[in-house]
Amino acid sequence: MTKFFFWSYPWDLEEEGIEVAIDRLGGDIGVDAVSVATTLPSISEFRARAFAQRRTVEHDAAAHFRPDATRYVNTRIRPIPSPWMKSRNPLEKIARYADKQGMKVRAWTNPCHGSAMAAKYKTVACIDVFGDINPTWMCPSNPDVREYVASLVEDLATNYPLDTIELDDMDFGSRAHSHKHLHAGVRPGMLETILLSWCFCPSCHQRARDSGVDVEAAAAAVAGHIGQWMLLKAPVHRDLDSLLASDDNLAAYNKMQTEAVTSLVRLARERTKTRLMVHHGTPWASGGVPPRAMEEVADGLIVRAPLPGRTHEPDFRYPYAYLAERTELALLCHPPYVKDGPALVSTVYQAAHTGCAAIGFWNYGIAPEPCLEWVRQAVRYARRESI
Repeated sequence: MTKFFFWSYPWDLEEEGIEVAIDRLGGDIGVDAVSVATTLPSISEFRARAFAQRRTVEHDAAAHFRPDATRYVNTRIRPIPSPWMKSRNPLEKIARYADKQGMKVRAWTNPCHGSAMAAKYKTVACIDVFGDINPTWMCPSNPDVREYVASLVEDLATNYPLDTIELDDMDFGSRAHSHKHLHAGVRPGMLETILLSWCFCPSCHQRARDSGVDVEAAAAAVAGHIGQWMLLKAPVHRDLDSLLASDDNLAAYNKMQTEAVTSLVRLARERTKTRLMVHHGTPWASGGVPPRAMEEVADGLIVRAPLPGRTHEPDFRYPYAYLAERTELALLCHPPYVKDGPALVSTVYQAAHTGCAAIGFWNYGIAPEPCLEWVRQAVRYARRESI
């Protein structure tokens, strides 16, 4: 039977009252688990409900739990605790009370994406084909980053009674995924977005050479394609598959980067017995890493439902049909992504009947009050109809 959960920021749960929020999530809305953000990039949140005095909350990229320093002795990288917690550890209180109430707790983490980490540890940041440093992303090929990610997973799994750990943004990043406004004379398409996210840092150079890849030739091919795009010339190739089929070096470089990410997930998997799920967007949004490759090294994938206007008839079986029993679906539960309560009820019902393992709703703190009622109705209807 499909399970249900709500993503939430720990400061929202704390400011509403941990007991009040957990009791409402589990008792009134009826979800099985709460997924708590533990590391995040910089964030600006507007809260639609009056459970706290501040409607707008802003935090720099940081860890939103108290890291166990003994877990990070084999890497030069350490999590940066967010100042808002002061000496507190809200995750511990949330996990303890939720466990007491019979609700599962999940830890949602963005281990590679964070401007504060990339700024403090400059030598581990991703570098694009033009030699420009990505100020918000740490490279999955870098040995220190790899040990940091594995240690972070071990820290969370060891010190908190978690049902699931979610790894998000497990790729090489994108300049488009930033809080800074991107001004460019030409708007990148899907293929250009992928190529601009490919990393050519020293660690990627070494990893590619160890795999027998001609790094210089691959970099020249990437720069050449982007150069044609910047000259407003019609591209020879419009999608990644076509480009990789035309160039063995690019195909080998893409394979190397895919292996860097999947082997990092496998390394994290080895450090915990806790269920490990990986967020995965479309292949173009994940640097060309295919979903099947990620699914093979994790316990399953979390995928986003199609957004309105992106497809005529959302079909939650495509392109993840082969993952149905191990797939969790992420749903935005508020306008403009869902029109009203009946629309959300229909969407949840359809998704549940494809056999997906769980459905998660985004996001408890920002959802308007009517949307929480929509979720309650959707969860109850899906459960009743599945009996």
